[in-house]
Amino acid sequence: MQKQKLSPGDAETLILFTAIIFGTLFRLLPVWMAGFPINDGGMFFTMIQDLRSNQYIPPLYTTYNNLNIPFVYPPLGFYLGAVVSDLLNLGTPLVVIQWLPGIINALCIPAFYLLAKEVMGDKLQSAIATLVFSLIPHMTAWFSMGGGLTRALGAFFMLLALTHIHRVLAKESRKDIWGAIIFSSLTILSHTEAPIYTIAIA
Repeated sequence: MQKQKLSPGDAETLILFTAIIFGTLFRLLPVWMAGFPINDGGMFFTMIQDLRSNQYIPPLYTTYNNLNIPFVYPPLGFYLGAVVSDLLNLGTPLVVIQWLPGIINALCIPAFYLLAKEVMGDKLQSAIATLVFSLIPHMTAWFSMGGGLTRALGAFFMLLALTHIHRVLAKESRKDIWGAIIFSSLTILSHTEAPIYTIAIA
């Protein structure tokens, strides 16, 4: 029986599939083992509650520790957490703070692949880069903890924004201008530092 060699396309698919499976596992396993939101996220939990109790209108201050901290953080993650909590009819956003950051962080893996493929122009090399990205310890922990609700969301939209920005700047693709604008705007609405990284990388 003749052995069949893997084609570059088959190798790319296998490597990308491995990156997504193991990258997702590494992002969600710590949360599953802990059984509750890991590390930080208490203030974000409270801010989601504040948003829900104020009929989705941002209050002037968060009730976190009764310190009258201004409610000035980029709000998209809080709105997402509040909407998911209400759709699932959850009394508190505890489950959302526990699982949603890791899920969004896992979505960063295929988003990174799209950017890598756009920049490198080689699917196999892009899949290998994505595998490396998916296994970086800092990415698996920092974005999956409770406070990663905004960090992971900012990173996800940043990767999509950079993909479209590269097409606009490197390939002069006018149709991608709207994608660059929309995803850059969502990046700004998600996290405080992600827009800085987006501008610097672009």
